[in-house]
Amino acid sequence: MAANYTVLSQKQSVEINAQGTGFQNVWEVTYKVTSGPSKGTVGTVAVPEEDHNATYVGNAISDKISQLDDVAKLNGT
Repeated sequence: MAANYTVLSQKQSVEINAQGTGFQNVWEVTYKVTSGPSKGTVGTVAVPEEDHNATYVGNAISDKISQLDDVAKLNGT
């Protein structure tokens, strides 16, 4: 599948770890959906420092866009 998003920015941040026992460094990657049902949506994924690479980030964004597209298709009828 061709990429249907553009990365707008990346910034380092800190958040509470999954265990709630401390903090971890993360990268917040902001993207804009360029085609499909959720076209125009701007979102952000946060990935741990050790997973900040093109493959992991690309998969995280694609997974989220799939969810966004499913919600955008809802019509309430």
